[in-house]
Amino acid sequence: NDTGTPSIFSTQSPIDGGTKYYDLTIQAATISTYTLRATPITGTSQAGNGILQITNTGVRNWDRNNDGDFTDANETSWD
Repeated sequence: NDTGTPSIFSTQSPIDGGTKYYDLTIQAATISTYTLRATPITGTSQAGNGILQITNTGVRNWDRNNDGDFTDANETSWD
């Protein structure tokens, strides 16, 4: 559930110029929780590498096999 992007939030990364490799979205935000998601942009060197996400509690996930979920082995870190 994309909750929209605040005007102060960059929608692509890196934010300091140059080629953009990820689209950034805020997912499942409430008054006290959120999930930030970085989705590789098609046509870049990161395409096909899977989505990265982090929650407000610091939980990190990486869809390593790019199958659309974070339930597979080794998808609970960015290492």
